[in-house]
Amino acid sequence: MAGLDSAVQKIRNAIKVLEQDKKQLEERFLQDEKRLRQESVINAISLSGSITQLRDNVTTLSEMNPVDEVELLLTEKRNAVAQELTRLTMFANSFSDSLDKAVDHKTASQLRDEAIRLQNRYDDSEIKQLIEAGIFRCDSLLKFFNDFEKFRNRIYVSPEEFGEAISGVKIGIDEASKHLSELQKQAAESIIQTLNNDLAYSLISEFVFQILQLLCCSLSLVCKVIN
Repeated sequence: MAGLDSAVQKIRNAIKVLEQDKKQLEERFLQDEKRLRQESVINAISLSGSITQLRDNVTTLSEMNPVDEVELLLTEKRNAVAQELTRLTMFANSFSDSLDKAVDHKTASQLRDEAIRLQNRYDDSEIKQLIEAGIFRCDSLLKFFNDFEKFRNRIYVSPEEFGEAISGVKIGIDEASKHLSELQKQAAESIIQTLNNDLAYSLISEFVFQILQLLCCSLSLVCKVIN
């Protein structure tokens, strides 16, 4: 009997070990399944979504209870999504200020291109309005910069040409005034000042040239009289 009892106990112990091993395997399987599921969710999240999608993704990632193996992956993706959301929000909120500082065609064009590239990602109505208003303003500024840069870079010969250019810049300022910042108005007015200075220099040069011509003629007459 003692030998039989010993054998039964060994069988019971073996069954207990098997049950423990089974439980550990099931727990490991569930853990691996959870890890794979979480990795799939994290990897499926894109950084190129709309503002609303990025916000939802930040919430999803923040509420996730990660297994140890995916904690680093989760942290990196959450930070990347949050950074992209911040970048888009900051661009929209600073769009108007950035346009205020643009004083040439190139800068305004770059801002417009970036806004159009990102426009479809702004599905939040309030932020979307900022982008649309900024793009509309960009169009006006680009026309304004294009016109006054032509006036600035043109070569003028006669006072009439200077006068037409000065009038053209003034008209451009008046037409675009509601879209211009003080800095942009100052930049345009500096062109008017430069044109006025160039006009004055041109008139003085012409006057001096005429005086020199008169002097030359006078000297020529004097020389003929003396001879």
